Order: sequence, then C-alpha cells, then structure tokens
Amino acid sequence: MRVAQASVVEKFSRRNIHRSLFLLILISPLLLIPGLKTLGVILLLFFVNLVFSFATHPLRKLSVGVELTTVLTVLCALAFGPWWGMISGLFFIIAEYAGTMRISILSVVTVPSVMLIGLITPLFGDVSLPTLGLFVTVIYNLLTFVLCLLIRQRAFGMAVFAVTNIFWNNLLFSLAGNFLG
Repeated sequence: MRVAQASVVEKFSRRNIHRSLFLLILISPLLLIPGLKTLGVILLLFFVNLVFSFATHPLRKLSVGVELTTVLTVLCALAFGPWWGMISGLFFIIAEYAGTMRISILSVVTVPSVMLIGLITPLFGDVSLPTLGLFVTVIYNLLTFVLCLLIRQRAFGMAVFAVTNIFWNNLLFSLAGNFLG
C-alpha cells in the first residue's frame, strides 16, 4: 500500500514542478516590460516560494518553521515599497499555504501578520538586512504566537515553529545580507 501512495505523491510532485516551471517561463517576459517589472518579480518569487513550500511540505508535520515567505516579503518591501511589500506578502503566504497543502485557523493570524510585515518593513530601511530580518522575524513570531494562543492553538507546536523560524530566517537574512552587500 505504501508503494502505491509514494508513486502517487511522486507523480503529483513531478506534475506540479513541471507546471510551475511552465508558469515561470510564461511570467519571465514581464521582467522585460518596465511598467510590469515589479509584478513580474513578485510573481516569479511567488512561484519560487510555491515550489520551495511544496518541497518542504513534510517538515510542516513537525511544526518546523522553514519557509521563504518572510525573507521574500521583506526583500520586496525594501525594493518596491510598503504597498507592494504588503501585496507580495499576501501572495507569498498564499503560495506557502498552497505548496504545503494546508490552511487552518492559523491563517486568520498569519496572513495579516505577513501583510503587516510587508507594510512596515520600509520604515526600517536604514537598518542592515540581517538585523532588520532578525527584528521582523522575532516580531512576526511573537505576534503570531500570542494571537494563536488567544484562539487556543497548541503552544508547544507554536513555540517549536517560532524557534526554528527565527533560526532559519536569521540564517537566510545573514546570507542575503552578505550576498546583497
């Protein structure tokens, strides 16, 4: 029985990767049109996040906070401003939920929280990217942890997610800070 399940999952993931690559090819011309470049970059990153989320789907069962949504939202907010940061945050969290094939009551908390991150990030544009990333990640995790406790979610699972998410995003923002200068 397990063999049959594995082959179905394998076919599903291969099919989704092929579809995502096809959509990436369709979106890439938007990067060449000056008025649509911002939208093209955000859509491109949307599909990168979707594929990453799908690949890391098994980690979600362990409440591990490995995701690209935060770093992509912050980078878009810094590059394109608060409104595009907020919109891209919405797109990225939707991609994450689609990629991990989950949506729950936590969405009521996480979606507005990510959008808020995109909106306020440009206010701290003078701070180094690793410091800003760590600050935003800690604020996001504290906010979602408290709000999720108010809607009676599992404290232990939320704590595991928060700790691993802070570690993961600290690593990503440090790498991005070194790469971007």
